[in-house]
Amino acid sequence: MKVSIWGVVLSMVIWAIPAVAQEKGMQFVEDKSWQEVLSIAGQENKLIFLDCYTTWCGPCKAMAKDVFPQPEVGDFMNANFINVKMDMEKGEGLELSKKYKKFIPGYPTFLLINGQGDVVHQVAGYNAPDKFIEKMKEGLQQKSWIAYTVKYQAGERSWEFLQTYLQSLEDAYQKADVKQVVEATLPQLTLQAITENESAYRIFRKYWNNAESPMLVTFLASPAIYRKYKDPEKEVNEWGGRLFKSAVDKYIGASTTPDKFDAKAADEVLNNLRNLHVSGRENMIALLKLSKAVAAYKPEEFVKTLNSAKEFGMLRYDSRAVSTWAKYMASKTQDKKLLDQYLSAASFNEKDNLVSHDDIRNYAYILERKGDKEKAAAYYKEADKKEAELKERFKGLLGN
Repeated sequence: MKVSIWGVVLSMVIWAIPAVAQEKGMQFVEDKSWQEVLSIAGQENKLIFLDCYTTWCGPCKAMAKDVFPQPEVGDFMNANFINVKMDMEKGEGLELSKKYKKFIPGYPTFLLINGQGDVVHQVAGYNAPDKFIEKMKEGLQQKSWIAYTVKYQAGERSWEFLQTYLQSLEDAYQKADVKQVVEATLPQLTLQAITENESAYRIFRKYWNNAESPMLVTFLASPAIYRKYKDPEKEVNEWGGRLFKSAVDKYIGASTTPDKFDAKAADEVLNNLRNLHVSGRENMIALLKLSKAVAAYKPEEFVKTLNSAKEFGMLRYDSRAVSTWAKYMASKTQDKKLLDQYLSAASFNEKDNLVSHDDIRNYAYILERKGDKEKAAAYYKEADKKEAELKERFKGLLGN
């Protein structure tokens, strides 16, 4: 008899285990209209957690499978929120996706909404359990980009606040707001501010994009500033190199339209590069000198600079610019000697699969200028073939 009783007890325990397991994790309100959920939130004085998902969203499925069922997630979320999940492409989800469009940059998106239907916090994308709980706590503590926006609109502009606000906007994928705040903030940065305040410094390092500003040049020439904040010199010089490269690219692009080329500004960038130690400075100096020679149409200077740069192993990754320049310079002369030099500049390794159809056409054009029409026609045909093959590969990649 004892065995029989214990058998029954054991059986009950075994059957109870799945039931207990099912209670773990987040519990979602089901079979309630959105209006009913809002009413419940008002009565219980709780925020609504709204999981905005779609059936085709992989990260949404991962959250539902790997995060929501976790006991620690359930303990926190069930105690603090009324949890609701909504397919944003069906039923009431369609209307809610329109109503909360500004707060849904993609899927999954998680919203905290009060009883009046106002969004007070937003989190986007997949988050591991601990990170997910941390971000939900921020919503309860009003550490949300939505709450920060109210403060920003009220005039809060301390560097510490701006750094936090921008990061919160980035985390929420609010790209338009990030752009707007950055554009309003950068003009307020000064050398003194980034020297004395780390938040101002971090904003500067993350968002500054003007390589032609005196402040950047002074900063890059003042290691004491970034050493104060323990930023490695190599990292700072790489960052400076990327900024200067964007400026150099602008002059490269304008070089074949001389009326748009600002030679004085290009000289200033050139002189700054000579005095700084940013990554890639030697190559950028060569590119700027070539841009100036092209814009002013100085063939001898162009050829001399090009040959000198190649002797030092430069311009390996700038064949497109060199090829375009060679074609442009060739278009302005019938001098055979110059055309030979431009043809040499535009030459390419025919076994290199990375050679573009544009580079081949530039080469064909110079051949044509030299009078070698038959050879030029063959290269034009090769360029057309390469372009067609490329389009076909992209077509396959895009599934068309």
